[in-house]
Amino acid sequence: DPMHSPRSRLLPLPAMRLLCALAVVLCLTSRSLDAADRGRVKILNGTVVTDDNKRLRGAPMLIQKRSEHDLAWALDPDAWQLLKDNGINTVRVVFMDAYNRFRTDGKGCSSNPCYTNNEVLPIFDDLVNLASSKDMYIIINYHDVGHYDLPNMQDFWSKVAPRYKDRTHVIYETANEPVAWTPDKYTNAVLTDLGNLHKNTVRALAPNTHVMHLCFSQPSTNMKTVVDAYTPLANIVWAQGKDSVAFHTYAVTSSGNISTLKNSYPVVCTEWGYPGAPVVKTLDNKTYHGEVLEGLGISWIDWGADNLYGFNRARLQRHVNEFQADARSKGYFWPNDFPQTTL
Repeated sequence: DPMHSPRSRLLPLPAMRLLCALAVVLCLTSRSLDAADRGRVKILNGTVVTDDNKRLRGAPMLIQKRSEHDLAWALDPDAWQLLKDNGINTVRVVFMDAYNRFRTDGKGCSSNPCYTNNEVLPIFDDLVNLASSKDMYIIINYHDVGHYDLPNMQDFWSKVAPRYKDRTHVIYETANEPVAWTPDKYTNAVLTDLGNLHKNTVRALAPNTHVMHLCFSQPSTNMKTVVDAYTPLANIVWAQGKDSVAFHTYAVTSSGNISTLKNSYPVVCTEWGYPGAPVVKTLDNKTYHGEVLEGLGISWIDWGADNLYGFNRARLQRHVNEFQADARSKGYFWPNDFPQTTL
């Protein structure tokens, strides 16, 4: 059972990155000579879809210097294969050290090592190549929580945006929950900051890359009016199909505001949580938020199958045994890019 393969210990990080690079080379050389990155995502029926018109179904991989376990999972080609074999076509790479810079709970950069924006780039390189080798999409997410540091965001995206601008399977998510926590907290000052970041840095340096915007945490009030105000500040032309609005499904019991937003703008859910997790409530009387999103025709990233962040083998097992089992039994399991296996 590949989900329970023994691992006696973690390799040192340099050795782990070397093995990852070798594995990517082997994967790439085993593909046809004309193989390339997947085509860019596009917009169809109000959501982000793949180059062959399938919705994104994704999982997160966390990158933070204090956690070798997170990095080992992210750099393991077998982990990507497990995701691919079990219905996942997209990975959201979560740069947690953007958030850790401000944490005061003993897990922040004042108490632990953290990657700088420069130091994390070689890791992103490996992950971008791993995603390509598996014919998957990758979202690079600058992940602060409940606030944002504009100078650091500008520095991050000035490095990242041009680096992968020609990699067609790469997607950018410029911010994560930049305000705490509801749409009405997006003031004009916040929207101006985020709009300038997009038009002057991200879009200026990556003219064709798909960008996910705003990242609402709790869709408890009208999001459409916020996007209405943000659009001219960011110089977005939605009809070009290169942009979408990101949201999460925390702390709400109805999908009404999500549907209202989708009626006017292309959307994608970049986090949803499981029953029992913090600030996760029953949505539209369904057990899993993923069922609601499938019913609404919205692409999604499953944040994690328990109260801990991210994915690993155990959490993927729960995703399959609980959420996917529910989807299969109730008939909302998705058509998928890849052949299915059973964990």
